[in-house]
Amino acid sequence: MSKSWTKHELDVLHRQHIESNKRLFLLWYGVNKNQIDKWNPALSGIVALKSSMSIPLIAKKIANVMSQNAPIRGVTPSYENPQFRFLQGRGELLANSDTGGAFNIFEAAEFPDKDFPLYIYGRLYSKKDIIIEIAKIIVYQSYNSLQS
Repeated sequence: MSKSWTKHELDVLHRQHIESNKRLFLLWYGVNKNQIDKWNPALSGIVALKSSMSIPLIAKKIANVMSQNAPIRGVTPSYENPQFRFLQGRGELLANSDTGGAFNIFEAAEFPDKDFPLYIYGRLYSKKDIIIEIAKIIVYQSYNSLQS
């Protein structure tokens, strides 16, 4: 709050939040709700996270909103773009965090219905979507078969 945002910037963010259904992820750093109410009443009605929370918890709460609370979110390992490899049948994703269990597309097809939709790289996949991707792998053969 000691940094002064211009009224225009705050107005634009608040208007986009209301009119365009733009999601705002507010993180209060060293302030409380009473201080926000006094500083900018328009922001006080928006649910915010507190910086005193752990970073993994903040990340989890944001991921839940972004993924629409999908029960499983494919998380990217740091070494390459696994979403492409996963959808090609050549890679794995980690469930929900970098410490989650690994699974491939064939295993995903066997997940119980309660685990769908899967959130992978900005998109929700139904069980049917996963099975269609597997059908493409079978029809077009695997990447390794195409190389020989």
